[in-house]
Parts: sequence; C-alpha cells; structure tokens
Amino acid sequence: SLVIAGAALYLAGCGGGAVTEATLPAQAPGELDALLAELDQAPVPDGVDAEVFARLTAELARVLTAQGGLMQASAPPVDDGSATRLSLETGTGELTWEYYATGDYDQNGEVNISDLTPLALHFGKSGGFAPNSIEAVVDGDGNGEINISDVSPIGINFSRVVAGYNVYTSNSFLDLPNQNDGPNGNGTQLTVFVPFGDALGARTAERVHFSYMLPSVPPGSLYWVRPSDGSTDGTSSAPTVPEGDTLTPEGGAVQIDDLIFIVPPDALVADVQFTHSLVPQPTGGPDGFVPIGDAHDIGVSDPDLLNAPIVIQIPYDDTGVQDEESMIALHYDDVDGFSPLTILNVDTARNVITVDSRDFSLFLVGYIAASLWASFPDSHDVGFTAGSDGWNINNFGSYFSSGGNCFGMSGYAAWFWEERPENLFGKYDTTGGAPTSIAHLTATRAHLAQSQYWGLKFHNFEQTLGESKTGKLMKYFLWQFDDPLIFVMLGSPGGHAGVVYGWDATGFKFYDVNFSGAGQNVTWSSAVGFGSYPGGFAAPGFTKFSFVAFPSLGRTEDFAALTTEAEGDFTGSSDINLTSPDADEEIDGREVQLTGTLSGSLNSLSQIVCYVKGVRLLVPVSASSFNTTIPISAGENTLIILAGININSQSNWYKNGATLIRNVTGTGGASDLLVTLSWNQNQTDVDLYVTEPGGQTAWYASLFTSNGLELDFDNTTGYGPEHITLNSAEGDTILPGAYAIDLHYYKDHGGGAVSGNVSVILHEGTPEQTLQNFPFSIGTDNSTNDNPGSSGPDWVSITTATIQNP
Repeated sequence: SLVIAGAALYLAGCGGGAVTEATLPAQAPGELDALLAELDQAPVPDGVDAEVFARLTAELARVLTAQGGLMQASAPPVDDGSATRLSLETGTGELTWEYYATGDYDQNGEVNISDLTPLALHFGKSGGFAPNSIEAVVDGDGNGEINISDVSPIGINFSRVVAGYNVYTSNSFLDLPNQNDGPNGNGTQLTVFVPFGDALGARTAERVHFSYMLPSVPPGSLYWVRPSDGSTDGTSSAPTVPEGDTLTPEGGAVQIDDLIFIVPPDALVADVQFTHSLVPQPTGGPDGFVPIGDAHDIGVSDPDLLNAPIVIQIPYDDTGVQDEESMIALHYDDVDGFSPLTILNVDTARNVITVDSRDFSLFLVGYIAASLWASFPDSHDVGFTAGSDGWNINNFGSYFSSGGNCFGMSGYAAWFWEERPENLFGKYDTTGGAPTSIAHLTATRAHLAQSQYWGLKFHNFEQTLGESKTGKLMKYFLWQFDDPLIFVMLGSPGGHAGVVYGWDATGFKFYDVNFSGAGQNVTWSSAVGFGSYPGGFAAPGFTKFSFVAFPSLGRTEDFAALTTEAEGDFTGSSDINLTSPDADEEIDGREVQLTGTLSGSLNSLSQIVCYVKGVRLLVPVSASSFNTTIPISAGENTLIILAGININSQSNWYKNGATLIRNVTGTGGASDLLVTLSWNQNQTDVDLYVTEPGGQTAWYASLFTSNGLELDFDNTTGYGPEHITLNSAEGDTILPGAYAIDLHYYKDHGGGAVSGNVSVILHEGTPEQTLQNFPFSIGTDNSTNDNPGSSGPDWVSITTATIQNP
C-alpha cells in the first residue's frame, strides 16, 4: 500500500503576532480588464502598509498590461526557479522535497493576487535569506532584496497552478525530461501523486515541504518529482542518486563524493567500479583557460568493459567566475596532455557541469577568460583535408537506424589524422566493394565500437548548450588544440555525423563521410546559430548541431588495435561462411534463418554473435555449424557476424574478432511499435507481453488485441526471437499513451537461468525512429503465474514505450 507521510498543512502567525490576510479571490484566467478592475478594488490586508500595497497593485497592473494579458489556461510552473531539491534517505526510503513555484509567495498552490500580501508584509527586507525561509520564498527574483521588482514574477507566472507533485522512477537517466515542459522518457514509471494539501510546514513562516515514504528502493533506481496541475507536468527536480562506486549493465547512477556517475542500460559489459580523488591542477593548459579548484582524478576498474561513455556531473564553485556561460571542462593525461571534453550541459543555477567520457584520468573544470573569449581569429584550419585524411569510400549500411557508419567513420578519421603519419584516403583495399572489402570492414568495426554512443543518443544532450555556445566552444577547441572534432547534426533526415576541422567568416568547415574526398560548409554566427545543411538529403535537412570530443570515443589504444587488425586483413574473417541469407536478399517477413559454418581457427567455437540493426543476438554453434532464426526490420538491414570473441569481458571494440558483413532488405511494412525479445539459452521458454494504454495485452494466449497489437509466434524452446508489432499502415489502431512491456519466464526445460535482450523500436523507418535495448536476466520460472498483470520473481518489467503522435 502507498504511505504518504504528513498530511497536514500548518498555519502560523509571523512577527510575534497573528496576521489576518485579506481574502482576495484567486483570479481564474480571463479577460485582463476584469483583473485590472479587481486589482484596483482590492482591500488592503490587515497589518500591511496601505501605501506599499497600492504601489504593489499598481506595479502588478503595469506588468500584466505590458505582457499583453493572462495565460489562457492554468498550467504548472516551467521556469528554472521552480525546480525543487529532492533527497532520498536510502535506509528508510523517505523522499523529501521543498515547494518551489516562482510567484506563489503565499504558498497556496496558485499564483494570483493574494501573493501580494506576503510581499507587502516583508517589503524592504534584505540580506542573505536562508533557502527555506519565508523571505527566500517572497524574494521571487532571487536578488537578496524584497522590493518592487518581486512583483514581476507574480505577473509572469500569473495563474500557474500546483495541484501536487508526481513522483517518477526509472533506472535510466535517459528518461529524465530534457526540457522543463518536456515529456519523461519511455522507461518512466509513475510512483505516486502527492497532492498539494499534504504539504508540511507553516506557510507564512517558512518554505513548505513534502514527504513520501517509498515502499522499497530497488538498486539503481532514480527518482524525480515534477509539479502538476492535475494533467500536465512542470519543471523537474534533479534525480536522486544513491551513494556508491559501482555501476552495472542494468544502468543507473551513483554518487562518489560530490560527483554523479550515470550510465544507461547496456552501456557496460559487466560491473564497473569507479574511483575519485582531488589532486593539484596540472601546469600549462590552453590559452585563456582559468581552472577552478583542484583537478578530479577519476579512475575505472576496467576500461574494456565500457560500451559507451560515462556521463559525469561535476559541481563547481562560481566565486570569481567572470561569466558562467564561458564554463568548460578539459581532460588531461600524461601521454596526450590537455584535450577537450564533450560538454553536455552547464547548469549555472546549480553550479554543475555535465560531461561524458570513455577515457579516464584527470578532469578539469574552469572558464575561458573574457579577453580570449572575444578574440577568436577570423578563420582557422587544423590541417585536416577530406581529400587525403577522409575515407576513400562513402558511408554505407544500416545499423541502429538508417544512416550507416557515419559516427564510426568520422571518429576513426579524426583519430587517424591525429595519431598516424600517413593518409587514411586509399590506405585500405576496396576490392570487393561494400560491405566486404577491408575498407568497409574497418569502417563497420569502427562504427560498431561507437554505435552505443550513437544509438543511445548521448548527443541529444548537447543541445542544452544552445547553438551560440556550441559554436563558440567548437572554435575555442579547434583553435587551442589544433585537432578536429566530431560534428553531429540532427533534423528531418534523422541524425548524421562528420568531422569539423576549421572555420572561416561564413561558418564551419567539415568532412561529411557521405561524400568521399569533398569538404563541406555550414553557416554559423553567434547571433543566429547554425544555418540549415541539406547534406544530400531532402530539404530542410539538418537544423540542430553539436560536437563530440575524443575522450568520448575511446582510448587511443582501442583505435590502434583496430588499425592493426585492418592492416592484417582481419585474420580469421575468411573462416566464417554464411550460407543464408544471401547477399542483398529481399525478405518478406520479420525473420530469416541465419545459417553457415566455421572453419580453421574458428571451428571449435560454441557460439558467435550477430548484430541485426543494432540488436545483438547470441547464436549457438554445434559441430562448426549454426542455424538460428534472426529478426529482420523493414528496409535495409546490415548483419554483422562476429566470431572468436568473449562478450563477457570485451566491449564492443571486439578486439581480434573475425568479422563478416551482409546487407539484406526487409520488404514488410514499417511498424509504429516493434518489440523484439531474444535470449541466450536453449531449452527455456520465455514469453513477451505488451499491454496497450486501454488495458488489452498481446501475449502467447492472446496473439492479437482488438486494435491490432500482434505477437507473431510463441517460441517455447529457446533463444527466440519473439516480436510484438503495431502497424498503422496495415490498419492497426494506435492508442496514444504508454505501452507496458514485460516478460515472463514460463518454463525451465533444463536450460537454467536466462539472460537476453528486449529491443524497442518506435516509428520504424522514419526520421523520428528510436531504438532502445534492455538487457535482462532471470532465474525463476513459474508456468502457473502467467496471466497479464502478474508479478513475482518469474517476471521482469522491461519498460513503457510511449507513443504520443500516432
């Protein structure tokens, strides 16, 4: 049962005696004239100076008139100042948070005329207000003074309503809303709604707060709260993060000292332990960089277990910082010295900078001196050229989504330019063409090593910097380090990546891997941001832009090891013989048989790995032969077969892995929702369940719902795959809302514990396509507990996939 702690809202007098507030009716959204008339006739509250109150009502009338009227409907607060601070006591499971809603000075859940009363009562006070004091609540503009300027927050937020708080949970930071009024991610679950009436504290004397006792706190769980008007959500709190030093393949976050480490599901091969200590700043550094505090020495127990960068939130002290918009972070090691970091966000309100990295040593936080920030040269070029330093093949294939190897090809080309004395263009043999030549194999393996970063869409977080700051940071890093960056583009074609290597008066120069040997340009100015880049796609092309720095891509030894394999023509790859499917085969359906044999150094293997459009499958091998069913998506599918690797100890660099690539095409219709279950154990029966927003479930005992949600077949012997699809093009009805995805271990026929993967694709084959992989493990079966909605150790709740725009 749900337990809500503390249901009473206590009222108390202020200043040693009781004060009776005037009863001023809350103003519903409506005509401005009616509100102005109400303001003009408002009685002076008891205990309030009449002259002060007259000034305040006149100022509120002016603000409302100047902004042209009122909101047309109530809505929760969505400004930064309304983000509350959430804490979790892990021992008891108690969540607590304070009430932050800009302009609601009387803390009654709505911004209206009555908020002038506490403003008048505390008018003229100044000083360092304690965060939870009533003075801090009334100081709406946060300048340390309660004066006439605090009327504006009332006018700006007039009619904002907080009916209560929604408490959310997930095990992935990717489910956190990217914007104050944005949606939560598909894996989010609503824990409880805490009504505003359950606020605790004396609202006339202190900031009120809330408390909720969680029934349990599963390991790796993140919690956050958002104010709600009863139907929509406002500004989210930061998530709670448990203390610890170890992250798991299931994803989550831990806090070490003041730093927060975050990974999404499937970013790690196995458990990884992190260390953190403060050390003196290294000497030197780029021109204009002013470090803040000590350097952060961050270590990881085994870098080979990282499939993707780790997101790190680092707090900083802004004392003496000339301009927090100039905040940056750098990486430092004894081999390469200083290098840029991929900066995802700078939260100047909380003094936290967020970066990601796959390489660990010293991390430095600081800012760029104003004198240098304003003195960029008119043009700069690091010396990279598409004609000699790019690939002699064009981008190809289809992995996590349409678009091929762009991210991996770009990252490899940038690394090769920095680390190798020769040209990449023409280095690798192209005999055999796509996708089988050494050049194409190298490009594919480079992309496979980076595909988690791309598929998990870390780059979306960079958009929080804004286009002006993104461009300025790119200029600074290119100028000071003379190394290229990875240039990321988003827009109607989906996502794309290239190599940015300079700028001139018109914008940035970059190499687009779709066009071998040719340089490109995208316009940029600090006032306007980036211009549209068609990039060979249909208009309007890419309209959002960001960058990725080297430490996010991997260690130089990882790139070097791949280069050694390529120079040796990928030894062992010829020992993979794939007999089905045929090259460029057209497949009418959701699956195909994968058959073949292994020879030479590979003939003793018991399993191989197959990637199908970003979904990893384990394929059993018996007597040097394999024969299994694999899923196929609509459109182009690039199959990657890997042999001779240990997936329990290797990241997706897959060092010394024999590799074979084959392209096939699925001719079936693209799905609005495609859920695929696969697992790694024979003689086991695992079942997939998807429940619609209306409550109907597609599962083995009911393959179809009345709306068309469909399970293709029930695999009872092992491995899968099982698919559940929803396809509006085939007449299915799309119900907007959350589709709950679960799996059940029905029967262990002698195979034992099961681990595997559930992949979820939304809006397949469109620019809005998204894919998320959810690894799972389960060891308890129960054939009598299989009804939809059941729970227990034989069940795994995977995620909820939300379709907002059918």
